[in-house]
Amino acid sequence: PDALVSASGVIAVEGCETGAPVPVRDYHGTADTVVGYDGTDTNRVSYIGAQESVAIWRKRNGCTEASTTSVEGDVTCQAWECDVPTELCTVSDWGHLWPGGANRTANQHDATREAWEFYLRARALSETSAN
Repeated sequence: PDALVSASGVIAVEGCETGAPVPVRDYHGTADTVVGYDGTDTNRVSYIGAQESVAIWRKRNGCTEASTTSVEGDVTCQAWECDVPTELCTVSDWGHLWPGGANRTANQHDATREAWEFYLRARALSETSAN
């Protein structure tokens, strides 16, 4: 894939640990009661947490420990120095929702627009490295 963008989900599954780098951006709310941010057992199902999920992609994507953080209202995005873009955007007090469109947070963060821009940047990087 050109890039992966997820909201309120776990994007690390068996077999993701190796392979070509894949740009990843994950949005996850700290108050998600379906797929818990910290990997808590929700609805009698256990998931790995958002940090652990992105850590798998960080390893695959050749990331260093160095990162930058940007804050827009209640959305904090952490981006690591990697072979390809790898980011975790944490939405404070946000549940199991896509943070965009009709579900915009109080700060009007539009994850739909941000995800599309992330995808376009990742695709442009991919095309540049292929030439």
